[in-house]
Amino acid sequence: MISGLVLYLNRDEAIWSETLDALTAQAEIAVGQRYESRLPVVVESSDGSNARDLTQWILDLPGVDHLDVTYVDLEEATRGENGDG
Repeated sequence: MISGLVLYLNRDEAIWSETLDALTAQAEIAVGQRYESRLPVVVESSDGSNARDLTQWILDLPGVDHLDVTYVDLEEATRGENGDG
């Protein structure tokens, strides 16, 4: 399962570095280029439960006010498991 998210960082720029470090340390998360207080990320998860857990983990990070889900591909994990993708 692939999810595209836009994170909205709070105004405390001092903790953005800590937030970015935590995100980039996760193999399942690819971090895009920050634009003002918005940060695009892509999350690759094994299933819906794992996707929810990762999303909640992101929301609990210091510096993240909220996020928007912009894209979800439910078939990505299935394609890889079946060997047809």
